[in-house]
Amino acid sequence: MIERKGRQGLVWRGVRVHCPIAQEHARGQSIAWEYLLAPGADVVAVRVTCRDELGIGAEGDLGFGVWPTFAASPGTATFYNATEESVSTLAAPHWTSGGNWNWGGIVGKNGEALFLSAAGEGARAGGFALGEVGCFLLGNLDRWMKAGERIEALFFLLPANGLEEGKAGAVWSEFDALP
Repeated sequence: MIERKGRQGLVWRGVRVHCPIAQEHARGQSIAWEYLLAPGADVVAVRVTCRDELGIGAEGDLGFGVWPTFAASPGTATFYNATEESVSTLAAPHWTSGGNWNWGGIVGKNGEALFLSAAGEGARAGGFALGEVGCFLLGNLDRWMKAGERIEALFFLLPANGLEEGKAGAVWSEFDALP
């Protein structure tokens, strides 16, 4: 169990998964994901970090995917991207968002929805449809780490009831740190 205090005083609690990398191409890096909740907040905060511990610098790349059951097959959901209204596309058999979302998500025909934001240098959020495999949201951090540096990104995942509630949650995309 971990605890983080946000800039506005909210206390966020959750779990941290940490892993030193053993593969040769990334040896000397450690990666971590934190999944955090705060009283009264209707989102899950996800912090991802990558640290170069050998002092050699390297490309840092890590992320996570969320596969909602309400979008488990083609044609069962619609993607929404707040910065590109035209992306509000029925989840075709194969589709990708093709860019970075400030705030976007996926809405199922039954009204269930998940929205995701990304904050931090090299952070991005997006959506993908993979045919019969289903649709998913992706949070990713990808950028160069200087020797000994730690890079991080913050994501907020909001469950919502429909597109309008998801759009109203866009305020979460304005935070670059835990509130």
